[in-house]
Amino acid sequence: MKKQRSPFLSTRQDWISVEIFTLFVLTIIYAIIVWRYESGKTQETMETVFVTMRHVSAAILPMIVGIVGTFEIIGEIMIRLTSLIEKVRAEGRAEGKAEAIAEFRRYFAWERRRDKAVANNQPFDEPPPPKPEGYPEE
Repeated sequence: MKKQRSPFLSTRQDWISVEIFTLFVLTIIYAIIVWRYESGKTQETMETVFVTMRHVSAAILPMIVGIVGTFEIIGEIMIRLTSLIEKVRAEGRAEGKAEAIAEFRRYFAWERRRDKAVANNQPFDEPPPPKPEGYPEE
């Protein structure tokens, strides 16, 4: 089942809140870094605010592209790996089921041969196959 996508840069709806939070945190961190750098210079407070806002507003779009791109790439990798793991698990289950059925059939065939030999008073010295897992004890 494909995840529903939102029109916002074609991202998955599950990740929008995480992407917005990440963008918010990165913007705050970047603004603090720029503010500290600019306030270290001998400037007026308002000039520092304007320079900081100019730097932050110029960095928003690259941050959005980087964040969404990163989430999309990592998310796509996770989705593909998850589907691969599920496919391998399903194949493993089917293979295990087939092996279990084959073990039961071998054991039942041996029991039928033994019962037939006993019914005909014939010697039966064929060693039994290993009992299948889950077979009831006598």
